[in-house]
Amino acid sequence: MAGNCVGCMLKAKPKIEILMHEMPEYFEYWIETEKLGAKIAKTKAGAFFRSDRPSYASLLETVQRQGILPFGGVVPEGEDDTVPCMCHD
Repeated sequence: MAGNCVGCMLKAKPKIEILMHEMPEYFEYWIETEKLGAKIAKTKAGAFFRSDRPSYASLLETVQRQGILPFGGVVPEGEDDTVPCMCHD
């Protein structure tokens, strides 16, 4: 599930949450990049990879505080909004 780009913004939110739970150290790049984007854009609102979900920092904080939903590390059917990509080709 992790692939070559662990925190890829094209992955479904449940997949990102599972990976954050299992490998939080891999998300430092994503968090710092969003912070840098906000700094460059000079906005406190943030500069996120996706506008339809919270920042990586917020997601990681939530996962660390309350864990992930108990679906056994599998993304529930119908909740995989992963966007197909050719990054790995």
